[in-house]
Amino acid sequence: MHNIDTQHITAIVLAGGQATRLGRADKGLIECAGLPLVAHVIARVAPQCGALLISANRNHGAYRQFGHPVYGDSVAGHAGPLAGMLTGLQRMTTEWALVVPCDMPLVPDDLATRLGAALSDHQAKLAVVHDGTRLQPLCALAHRSLSDSLAAFLADDGRAAWRWVDALPHVSVDFSDAAQCFANANDHQELARMATVLGDVATGKRAQGRHAR
Repeated sequence: MHNIDTQHITAIVLAGGQATRLGRADKGLIECAGLPLVAHVIARVAPQCGALLISANRNHGAYRQFGHPVYGDSVAGHAGPLAGMLTGLQRMTTEWALVVPCDMPLVPDDLATRLGAALSDHQAKLAVVHDGTRLQPLCALAHRSLSDSLAAFLADDGRAAWRWVDALPHVSVDFSDAAQCFANANDHQELARMATVLGDVATGKRAQGRHAR
């Protein structure tokens, strides 16, 4: 297997959660450092892929303003993030999916490259981020053929992403050098921390731009 061409990858941004620890707000639309969380994620993953779609179960109009297709779960009953992943796998037209949650605004710019390289090395169909402490099963590069396995898992009332991943041959990819990039905005304290980091990044880029001129 050769390295995966970015044009053969669709980013699936998971924005269908209920955000119980944030007052059931639509998490992807929550502002962080001046932009909705989902906007930060899109800005980071879109350049890594040939296409992008958003999995959302509310506020489709608001999500469509970001310029990408938006789809609700094809599985009824709020079956969790794996339902959004399944919908994306079923809807996309590329061979591979880069799956990322909408509440990881610091996701690395080289996520697809590193996951794709691991897949090429191991002749596998699923590569999953390991942040040095634990597996991040919702940050993955997956082949579209895995949709059948995922549909069967959900039909059997499976919900935990790590259980589905654990039951499949997969490559765990070490991202311990970028562990902070996989933090989730699960509460207001984490949101505030991320806003500070994103603000610092933006300030640094502006400074680099001035020096370049």
